[in-house]
Amino acid sequence: EKLAAFAMKKRQKVGDLNGCHGKRPENLQHLVSKEEADLAFDIGINFITGQGGKVDWHAAAAKFREASAKGHVAAMAYLAWMCTLGVVGPIDTERAAKLWDLAIKLGLRSCAHDGDPASMNILSCLGKRHGLHLKTCIELCRGSADASFSDACNDYAAYLSRDAEKLHYLQKSAQLENAWCQHKLSFLLFQEALQGASDKFVPAYEWMRKAEAAGLRKTATKAYLEDFPDFNSDIMIKQWADHTAKLASKVAEAEKFETRCKDLSKLSGETAISVS
Repeated sequence: EKLAAFAMKKRQKVGDLNGCHGKRPENLQHLVSKEEADLAFDIGINFITGQGGKVDWHAAAAKFREASAKGHVAAMAYLAWMCTLGVVGPIDTERAAKLWDLAIKLGLRSCAHDGDPASMNILSCLGKRHGLHLKTCIELCRGSADASFSDACNDYAAYLSRDAEKLHYLQKSAQLENAWCQHKLSFLLFQEALQGASDKFVPAYEWMRKAEAAGLRKTATKAYLEDFPDFNSDIMIKQWADHTAKLASKVAEAEKFETRCKDLSKLSGETAISVS
């Protein structure tokens, strides 16, 4: 119910952009089905990003299947992506190809061309595997990100080499409660803090905690991407463990320093020094 309310609120804010079905008859029953499909798809995206709740790949797949059954082409394409990578089960290239072909047949490209952010993003994700030029994929991804499609902000940031540009898209999506962007933003701010911007330690730590609260579970004893066992590596796990430990240490130092300043202020009768 919480995710459904979050999805409805997001749809009202962004507008009816995600529910592109391709060609369809205009009748009341279809409109009801379209609304249900759009809502199911939005909830599926929320399960991927952690928006409004927890990251849950299996729940996302279930919602995409529900939306696909009602003719939602972007949901079909997302299921194809899941089958391609083996996100919620073994890699199934045959099923992925069938889902992708069906999505294309029912108008995925047309939806993307018409500006549907979800279709643009998933076409950018899998398009290169199906003959699209990399430049076209990047342009589609950016268009989706600029339309505030949270999943695209995460994907487009990966294409960018300049930290300032990455920060823009990661902050944009992190503020929309995308847990993956919160995690990446935390790491980027942490790197800035290590280079001298000490005021970045606390926000980096806060974003990391929000990402963990959404169920990413990136700690020293957990897999870096628990739901992608093929992507796990000791290097990634150690990297996040070091990141978490150093952040916690820096925040603890800042808190101790602030407490010490306040104590000294009380003793001297001066106004407490505020340390951020």
